[in-house]
Parts: sequence; structure tokens; C-alpha cells
Amino acid sequence: MRIERDAPNNFKPAHRKLFNSVASQAIYQKNISYDLNKQAKNFGELFGIHLDQYTLDNFKANSCYLNLLVDTWHSQFEKRKSTGKRMYSELTYESVCQTIGIENMNQDIGISLHESIKLFDKYHLGIDVVNIYGQMLFTHRPDKLNDHIFPQVLRVLVHNSHTYPLDHNAKGKLAKLRTKFQNNEISIDEINTLTVSNKFRLRLPSLDNYDVHMIDRLHDCVQIIQECADEEKETRVRFITNNNLLDILFEMVHEKYTPLVIFAGCKITSLGFKVGKVEATIECTDSTAPEDSTVELDSKELYQAYHKADDEFYAPKFLKRD
Repeated sequence: MRIERDAPNNFKPAHRKLFNSVASQAIYQKNISYDLNKQAKNFGELFGIHLDQYTLDNFKANSCYLNLLVDTWHSQFEKRKSTGKRMYSELTYESVCQTIGIENMNQDIGISLHESIKLFDKYHLGIDVVNIYGQMLFTHRPDKLNDHIFPQVLRVLVHNSHTYPLDHNAKGKLAKLRTKFQNNEISIDEINTLTVSNKFRLRLPSLDNYDVHMIDRLHDCVQIIQECADEEKETRVRFITNNNLLDILFEMVHEKYTPLVIFAGCKITSLGFKVGKVEATIECTDSTAPEDSTVELDSKELYQAYHKADDEFYAPKFLKRD
């Protein structure tokens, strides 16, 4: 029996056309990884996005979901039997459009999740879709998954009508979400992500396990990230600035990156991004009390001395509960 579930209520994300190539090419999400481009000259080039050669040669502008479908499985469809004959016909832009039942144009090809189900059913493949809040929007499975094509299930994040492939390690988390989704236990709204608990952490030391660097503009991050990156272990970097984080956010969006934005006291206190094995944040020099008057610190050394004293002052006053 085929299993297919769409979002509850009147919100129908699976019926929306996905073709926004103007959106960010990279996004902050725990289960999305990008290789570090050590030849990058600006921030947007840091995030290595690899495409199949066929996709590069035939790329369709403003057709993100179609590009993703072809890029994910084109090489898998090149497999051959022991006799040397092909197992499948070549997966091309033309064949995907023909299977789904849409016109193959030079660009601007929008495909909804529901429309793409024809392709998944034909080749016995599955799909799971989540939003930026980690909530499932859509899921589909055929009667039996294909044992010869990998990945058997395409797992993607959809944001602003753009698709971002998730890492393989998201499989376990999405399996749990899928069970809840099928039981209609998830509502599609941001408020639903909030929970009430008796566990809390009021403050953590500001300088814990971070390399600290002061910057004036976004592109100052590039060389520092390239130099401090370690291919063997995770590295945490904190960039501090006296500039307006809203301006830096606009720079990031202009560079086609969607960061993790943290708010407090009605203003942005942190912009997070990750690339390779580097997890980084950009923060104001004093983010301890965003509702108070802004304190500007003019150097890395002053920042470290200030926050060391601040941490020592508050440490005995708060207990951390796990």
C-alpha cells in the first residue's frame, strides 16, 4: 500500500511550485553540510556545492527542484548489468519532465512535490521534506523501495520555494518525524516548536572553547576561516564586531547564504554559519545584556578581558540545571 501524507489544515506546501534559484544557495541547518572552499575570495564562495557533471553541463536556471532531482540520481541511472547492458534508461532533464508531464524549457521550470510523485513511483523511490523549523511538510513512499538506486529516499529542506538536500545523517531524525506526521501530531507553525520545561540554563561562560576574532565586515571572515579550519576535528569560531548585525545579515543574504539568526531584547545578537568542520558565529562585542545600553569593545584582548571578568562575576550567582 502506498503511503503519502501532506501537511495538515489548509497549508499545502506540497502543491507549491519549487523553482526559486534566486534564493540562497546555502543555508544554516544542522543536517546540511558544505565543504570548505579554501580558494574562496569572498564569503559566498566559502560554501562548496558539488554538482554532477551532467547537471553542470545542462543546468536549468530558476529550476531548483528539477536540478536537484537530476543531480541526485543521474549517475545512479548509469549503472549496468553484468552483461554490460544498462539497468535503466539515462536520466535526463527531458526524461524527468516527460515522466512528470511538464514541458522541458530552457529555464524557469517549476515542479511541485505532488507533481514529482510520478517520478518517485516510476522508479520506486521515496521523499521526505522538512521546513527550517525541522517540521515535516511532506512524505511519500512507494510500495517497495528500489534496491539498486541510492539514495532510496530523497530528504530535503524547503525554504522560500527553494530546495536544499539534507545529509544522510538526517535519516534517523526524519524517520521519527515521519511517524508523528503520519499520526497528524505536528502542526505547521513556529509556535509549535516552543516547549515548556523545568530545565534551564541562564548563562554559560562567553569564552568557552571559542577562537575569537574581531572583524569590521563580513568578508574579513574568509581568510580566518580558511586558516583555522582543521580537517580532523570540529572548530568553533566567534567573530566579534561593533558594526550593526542587521547590516551583516543583509551582506550574508546578498552573498546567497541564509544564517541562523538569534534574537534577544528586540535585536539580533548572533548570526550563525557552518562550513566544513567550522561552526562560527558573528556577534556584537557585548551580547550579555542586549536590552541594556550597548557596550563597544575595541579589540579582541579587551573583549576577552571584559567577558572573563563578567563570567567570573556571574558564575557563582547562577546554577546550571541539566
